[in-house]
Amino acid sequence: MKKYDIVVVGGGASGMTAAIAALETLKKAGGKGKVLLLECNDRVGKKILATGNGRCNFTHEKIEAGCYHTDDREVLEKILQEFPTEAAVDFFDRLGMLSKKKNGCFYPLSETASTVLTVLRLRLEELGCETICGAAGIRVKKESGGPGKN
Repeated sequence: MKKYDIVVVGGGASGMTAAIAALETLKKAGGKGKVLLLECNDRVGKKILATGNGRCNFTHEKIEAGCYHTDDREVLEKILQEFPTEAAVDFFDRLGMLSKKKNGCFYPLSETASTVLTVLRLRLEELGCETICGAAGIRVKKESGGPGKN
């Protein structure tokens, strides 16, 4: 049975981004931690291709808490403060994807969702993320003594 430092459940845009962030954080800390990305579909990021009518608006110019439904407004506010529009644009820029603003939304310069999917997949591959697709029914067990524990 393989052991991972972090398991991300869901290989959509958010899950792929979370796995990238986790791997980059582990590498910055000098570690060689393992991250596993689990996806129930036959491949990660499949739904990205339908986003924004196939053009994939990856963020909006103006993001407000009122645009979201949640029972925990405090957590939502914190997330929006820590990852504003500029952070999303910068993240994709770091991955090599140029973007443009159109009607209050940000799109890849190519205006194709496959560009977003490609840069996310390439970065996951560069960082050595392990992925399991068709992962419905897989069990994840937390063990004591994980990373940073004695």
